[in-house]
Amino acid sequence: MSYCVAGWGGGHYTGNKFLRYGGGAGAWHSCDKMIFDHCYFYQQFDSGVSPQYHWRDTDASVFKDFITYNCLFETTEYTLEYFSTQNTSDDNRYENMYFGYNLCRLGGYGYGDKTEQSRYVKSWGHENPCYDCKFEYNIFDRAADVSLEIIGHAPTLRGKHVSYDHIPKMNNNIYIEPKDKVFANINHIMYKFNEASHITLEKLGVEKGAVYVFCDKKDDEVILAEAN
Repeated sequence: MSYCVAGWGGGHYTGNKFLRYGGGAGAWHSCDKMIFDHCYFYQQFDSGVSPQYHWRDTDASVFKDFITYNCLFETTEYTLEYFSTQNTSDDNRYENMYFGYNLCRLGGYGYGDKTEQSRYVKSWGHENPCYDCKFEYNIFDRAADVSLEIIGHAPTLRGKHVSYDHIPKMNNNIYIEPKDKVFANINHIMYKFNEASHITLEKLGVEKGAVYVFCDKKDDEVILAEAN
């Protein structure tokens, strides 16, 4: 999929509840090579792109070569959403997932931000074993809530020693946020956006070579005007 545009996707309200009903593009259960190149995703009620599976059965859930690069994302609830509820084993995994050289702006400031869970990278609370997966050279410019959510184990392991070996490797990304804003949820631990954040994330093996840009804090009305 190259040079395509996807906007105003998904969303449905029923009383006080809502269902997302999809987003820009993605894969369900498994895939073997899906490529998004030079595409524009905007105003997605759910995700811009997403390889996901929300069920438990005996079939292997394997996502291979889910590749997104040179794309522009604006005002999506999630930019890249990936998760699988399958039990962790060698047969259930993400392999060679790549998210690189993308410009991601104003995440969560579109019409989908109804849960205060908007993320540029969203993996929910599942084990999501990743092998040779890289997210690099992206620009993440101001998120309504939190920029990153990288989860590599189930919530039942919260507070225990866990391995960071099978989470995506992030390299040379640029983050633009107000100082001291909470910007990353890594294995259920929240990190603020400040001068020490990149040292912490490098020690965890999450991010290398990141550039942090501290912007002036703007109110939501100003940012929404820019988004529109």
